[in-house]
Amino acid sequence: MAISKIGSNSVNLASGLDVADGDITVASGHGLSFAAQNNASGMSSELLDDYEIGTWTAAFSVASGSITINSSFDTGTYVKVGPLVYFNIHCRVSSVSSPSGKLDVTGFPFNFGNNGAERCRVATSIWAYIPGSGLTAGDSFQTLGTEDTANLTIHVGNKGNTNYYGEAGNRVASGTEFSLTGVYTATI
Repeated sequence: MAISKIGSNSVNLASGLDVADGDITVASGHGLSFAAQNNASGMSSELLDDYEIGTWTAAFSVASGSITINSSFDTGTYVKVGPLVYFNIHCRVSSVSSPSGKLDVTGFPFNFGNNGAERCRVATSIWAYIPGSGLTAGDSFQTLGTEDTANLTIHVGNKGNTNYYGEAGNRVASGTEFSLTGVYTATI
């Protein structure tokens, strides 16, 4: 192993691994290897090669009409560990213009992964406040990520399951609030 000094407070340990000012930098395509661990069947990688924390800006998209998010309530946070993206956002609608049809939250920091099914499954907790009784008793929201896009579709369902994946665009009014917390697998 070659060790070389590359600055007053940094060293290079072999090619692609630098220690500088208390930070360890690994070259692109490399990471922490857990190769010495026991493997589960189907294991495809033992390399943790991505970690990131940041913010993202959300918007709503509907089939027709429009929904505008208050700019003080359109920024979410995320943590990405390997292919898993953990996200959180609280949105408040400032105005609407006859929204209807499919309701998408757009702007997620990474595209939803393609798992071979029609839609990407997302583990999501959703809370909503809708003024003017946009929902009826027993209604609930479900979410599905659209594969290979940064769009999360919000559907409305009811307790009788007669309209399990109904379009939610017409349920949104000025003053509507959504809090979303969840995790999804990003496109690799």
